[in-house]
Amino acid sequence: MNDRYFNLHDRRHSSTNTTLFDTVMPMKRLFFFLLCSTLCSIIQARNEYCGPSPDSSGIRVSDGGALVQVWPTGRPRVDHWRLTKAIARANIGGTVWLCEGTFNMGSNFGNRHTVVIRKALTLEGVYIDQEWQTIVKGGGDGLRPYFPDSVMGPVHIATVLGAVTIDGLWFRDWINKAVYVASVDGFTFTNSKLSHPRIAKNRGFPFGFVDYVHGIIATGRASRGSFVITNNVFDITFGDDTNFRPNDAQPCCLYGFPPTRFDNIQIEDNIIVTENEGLELLGNLPLKQSSIYIRNNTIDMSYKLKGWPDTYAILAGGNAHTSEFVIEDNVLTLNNGFYSNPEDFAVVGVISLTGENFRVRNNRIEVQDFDGRIFRFGNALFGHSITDSVFEDNEIVGSYKGIGVDFTGGQLNKSRRNVFRLGTSLAAASVGSTTIRASGARVCGNTWEGDLGTVEGDLDAVCRL
Repeated sequence: MNDRYFNLHDRRHSSTNTTLFDTVMPMKRLFFFLLCSTLCSIIQARNEYCGPSPDSSGIRVSDGGALVQVWPTGRPRVDHWRLTKAIARANIGGTVWLCEGTFNMGSNFGNRHTVVIRKALTLEGVYIDQEWQTIVKGGGDGLRPYFPDSVMGPVHIATVLGAVTIDGLWFRDWINKAVYVASVDGFTFTNSKLSHPRIAKNRGFPFGFVDYVHGIIATGRASRGSFVITNNVFDITFGDDTNFRPNDAQPCCLYGFPPTRFDNIQIEDNIIVTENEGLELLGNLPLKQSSIYIRNNTIDMSYKLKGWPDTYAILAGGNAHTSEFVIEDNVLTLNNGFYSNPEDFAVVGVISLTGENFRVRNNRIEVQDFDGRIFRFGNALFGHSITDSVFEDNEIVGSYKGIGVDFTGGQLNKSRRNVFRLGTSLAAASVGSTTIRASGARVCGNTWEGDLGTVEGDLDAVCRL
């Protein structure tokens, strides 16, 4: 893995003021990465090469279909045929082992392909010495009526009665989305990488002019069970050519139109670099109580795309029957880049939540020349109600202006023991504008350093712990 991604995690240790967060969490992180660097060849994907293909078919079936190996050729039509054939020959619950090399799914319209998975199985790549040896390049056969856009990527999971796992693959040069989950009973994406996204300009559905990019997107009532995204790298950036930037881009995860029905969601230990959105979890309506965990992720985010309203590093809303929604131990770094439309500042930020039972704790948030909100309760799609939630032991550092902290949310929420190191950044805020809102919320035991600007509400209210 490139040192660029590991360096993102080092920012957790950059504060000169030592807190419990600074001493305990780095040790936890350091242990994880030392463990990963020494054991990754054991715990991640296949740590062995397939070697040459045994025959011209490029497919070998073992154990009666429990394991199917498939070799790439670099030719789109052949690679698509081989992958489709390998999936067909694998048993339900079996493993399709994508051998080392590049599976070329096509790069031009008319020559792009999508592999459709209709059974429970595992797609597994080769990962050796912290390098992905199996690449799925290109793909997307385009112009299908799937909301929010009409272009499919290289993998479409549909009509699956069991679980699907993708492990140890590098997807690159995919168009508009890499993995589309439409129907599954359990989905895991692990030890993999998404990078070099491409867009189909002016093919957005249903608006025509909107160009979306989604690394992984799950939607629909037939998507249920567990949804696990762990130990991956997402690099959703577009370089310096603004002619090839989408209007909206996000690495992951749920776009509930229609709603999904996952009862266990885990998004953990991922590295995310993005120029628009980070993690989006919208419209999950399971038939029983569910738990959602966003933990130990590093998100590096710069606003270089205009995007839709409510563009946040973590955006959640419309998730019903959630007994616990935990956001903890994440490192979030944001800067505005050249995103500088003042009228949009109120709808961009770090974390925006609507719902209940949130536990936002032990996160480190760094903002650099940022004109948005750190915390915001509510969003345009799902209203402004948040209840029975706690924001505690987070550290917020850097410089921003405008309405930076919005804790407005009612007496059923608590904000406590957070540390805000703001410097003099709020001195540049417009005279008379509110920079910190705490109306109606129990805000207590927090540390505020620097120029706070214009405060609305009591920052020292009593919390009944």
